[in-house]
Amino acid sequence: MAQLGKTSPPGSGYSDDSIAKYFHALRKFPLSFMFDCPEKALAEFDLLGATNAMQRLMYITCVLLLLSVADMLTGKRPPADNLNSQVVALHKQGNYVKAARLAEQALAIAEQNYAPEDPNLATALNNLGLIYRIQAKYRQAELLYSRALEINEKTFGKNHLAVAPLLNNLAEIAKLESRYVQAEMLCKRALRIKETNLGPNHPAVATSLNNLAGLYAADRKYEQAELLYKRSLKICEKAFGQNNQAVAPALNNLAALYGKRGQFRKAEQFYSRSLELCRKSLGRVHPTTANVLNNMAVLYQSRGQYEKAHDYFQLSLEIRQQVFKQDHPDIAQSFNNIASVYESKQNFAKAKHFYHKAYKMWVKTLGRNHPQVHLVLESMARCSRRRR
Repeated sequence: MAQLGKTSPPGSGYSDDSIAKYFHALRKFPLSFMFDCPEKALAEFDLLGATNAMQRLMYITCVLLLLSVADMLTGKRPPADNLNSQVVALHKQGNYVKAARLAEQALAIAEQNYAPEDPNLATALNNLGLIYRIQAKYRQAELLYSRALEINEKTFGKNHLAVAPLLNNLAEIAKLESRYVQAEMLCKRALRIKETNLGPNHPAVATSLNNLAGLYAADRKYEQAELLYKRSLKICEKAFGQNNQAVAPALNNLAALYGKRGQFRKAEQFYSRSLELCRKSLGRVHPTTANVLNNMAVLYQSRGQYEKAHDYFQLSLEIRQQVFKQDHPDIAQSFNNIASVYESKQNFAKAKHFYHKAYKMWVKTLGRNHPQVHLVLESMARCSRRRR
């Protein structure tokens, strides 16, 4: 998935002309862009005669640090920055109901504090859009993403790296609403931007390839999806090595694709390799490890191996409970999946019990009007009918 961003500090009005000049330029760029793509950020500046990239990077870091601290000491740091930090934390916790409220407040404050074309405003728009997407408020999310895209295109140019994530976010909305032609155009544009700016073998290009492949898989264009997933895997293996956890997502995606195509042995092999990498690199108690176990359980369930599916769902649940230590949508998903296994085994009493646990947690974290809540209510009703 796309990541939430934090806003960068606004200008502080320092009198030194040289510092003010470069800070005015620097403040156009979100911090996430500066750190994700430093070589591209540095290329935008010719900083005070610095003779090499390291000097320029040190200058940027010092200016940003000094001005950020000064802003906080003088009370010039907008409350939106602090709210966005809280939104990021709540997003990680899976508390999307509260995250949405704070993201709405952060956007309202950003509208008051930033100019209409300020990238910090685009960040606030994107943050709220991400929360709305999770809450299945697709139309509202799309409008926010579109505004953010317009800001970044005007500020950086239509082919700048800061534009690509918003194109991917808009593509995700189009995919969720089965507007596959529109989603493909957006994904391909984002991919071209990254290839042009970073080269065809950069890890960021692998991410865009995964996004486009996921779209093809959703549209049942499995051969096209497989080619892109394999290209993404090859880039990651070359960049990080075959045994790095950065390779695991590409392996997981290929496994899921093979599962959809009924190639169960291949799917199991790729999931097993992904799981091994996650356990070695991230540890046995990690959200990504839990996700791979969950996906393996889905594969076994589709093959009618209910006992094995239950065991893997249970392992995934235990990890998620240890990691999150509170109500979280992923824990609810585990309850729902365990319930589905019991339902497949016609143990409707246990199935309803776990569906109800999922229902309560999803209501708390996603809200009562989320489609997932409606689906689990239907599952509970179905189990009640079949018990009679």
